[in-house]
Amino acid sequence: LKLRAGRSLTPEETAKLNAVLDYIDELNALDISTEPEISWPETPPEME
Repeated sequence: LKLRAGRSLTPEETAKLNAVLDYIDELNALDISTEPEISWPETPPEME
């Protein structure tokens, strides 16, 4: 929301955002055809 409002993020917020975006990229890259043996990426600590 901050970015959409034209505000800047703190370095900590930027790191959290990047971790979440990287996690989403990893989820999108999953091969779900191997279900139920899916190798799930680790959830970043920033999301817990």
